[in-house]
Amino acid sequence: MATISSLGVGSGLDLTSLVQGLLEAERVPVEQRLTRREVELQAELSAYGNLSSALSSLQSAISPMKTITTGRTATSSAPDVLGVTVSDTADVASYSVTVDRLAAAHALASTAFANRTDVVGTGTLTFTFGTTTYDPATDTYSGFVANPDKTPASITIDSSNNTLEGIRDAVNAADIGVTASIVNDGSGYRLLFTSDDTGAANSLEVTISGDGDGNDTDNSGLSQLAFNSAATNLQQTIAAQDAQITLNGLTITSPTDTISTAVDGLTFTLKEVTSTPVQVNVTLDKASVRSVIEQFVKGYNEAFDEMARLTSYNPETGEAGPLLGDSLVRGLQAQLRSQLVSSPSVDNTYIRSFVDLGVKTTESGGIEIDGSKLDAALNDHFEEVVRFLNAAGAPLETVMDSYLGSDGLINARKKSIQTGIDRIADERQQLEYRMQQLEQSLVQKYSALDTLLAGMQQTSTFLAQQLARIPVPGQQGSGNK
Repeated sequence: MATISSLGVGSGLDLTSLVQGLLEAERVPVEQRLTRREVELQAELSAYGNLSSALSSLQSAISPMKTITTGRTATSSAPDVLGVTVSDTADVASYSVTVDRLAAAHALASTAFANRTDVVGTGTLTFTFGTTTYDPATDTYSGFVANPDKTPASITIDSSNNTLEGIRDAVNAADIGVTASIVNDGSGYRLLFTSDDTGAANSLEVTISGDGDGNDTDNSGLSQLAFNSAATNLQQTIAAQDAQITLNGLTITSPTDTISTAVDGLTFTLKEVTSTPVQVNVTLDKASVRSVIEQFVKGYNEAFDEMARLTSYNPETGEAGPLLGDSLVRGLQAQLRSQLVSSPSVDNTYIRSFVDLGVKTTESGGIEIDGSKLDAALNDHFEEVVRFLNAAGAPLETVMDSYLGSDGLINARKKSIQTGIDRIADERQQLEYRMQQLEQSLVQKYSALDTLLAGMQQTSTFLAQQLARIPVPGQQGSGNK
């Protein structure tokens, strides 16, 4: 079978170039049309991607509007001494707070032992939590009131755990709210019991029963670790105590350094004792509300700037944006502009639209904030501002979802564009198939022509040779006279 490269061999004509030219004449217009359309569709697809990105930023700015509250902010004049956090239930007020003392956890230490593995004794070790009245200066243990919220805990000490290390490990493994440790203070190894919880009501009473030496209160055997009204063989190294502050002249105590019940909506964190009052001020969190509004305006303008770029037209150069005249963009712009002047369902008297917050349109189609008007709204109608933002956020988010959702308008348009791009790929395959068929047809056609011309040339040559042999009348050959 003849191929395009073998055409013209018989006739000597450049039939290969002729066929290639015919194929190009058929292919190029179609290929150019497909390429132009593909470039246009790819530009549209990219444009919708850019639009989605800009709208996502706007959506992120809208989201806080729905959840912002009539917040409060609290400041401490000495945050290294007194920290403060606030909730929305706190009243706007000022407080003078002095940190009188910090909370402490009860700590008791044994006498010194030569080695960590020294045997202490056997029996039952019982820890009871409560309030202890004890004077370390006179070693007078005058009273103990058990904490009703905590259950006493007993630990059995036998020959398997009767050393300093064994008792330490047994207490820690029991997980009873007491931490045991071994400390070398230079004089020897001491067993240290520390209550896990601070506060006067969490001090430790330690009693011994069944001491192996028969005496539960003497200073030998397991009773070396007793600390109660009958025996104070342990040394109190830290007295349990409540934290205390003076707030506007009132004394307030707490078992921990965190006080959250003194003032509704305020939590104090005590860090250092000070004789100088710390000033705590609770104010309306206008800055956060203003920031939400400013972020919305910023996101709105960025979205409109991007839409303007994508739909632009330069009459001097004729250059047009990829979404010029796009109905989806026009519809989105109209809906967003409508939300600026609409009044959502909200029980307000003064703040009923963005206009009341000082938001106004600019000549370029964006929006800006009248700072003095926004300040007045925040100062005079703070709660109405927050209620309006809560109400306005929902319809704005609905608009965003209708465009950005997985089943939204932009995704639907992008899918349609992608279908068009895929169709172009199919058309290219079909074009290639048609070109192959056309090439075969042309090769067959011009191959036959080539054969015909070659035959005609052979015939012409033969005839010319025969005619050359015929004598011309009036001429005689060289041998006749």
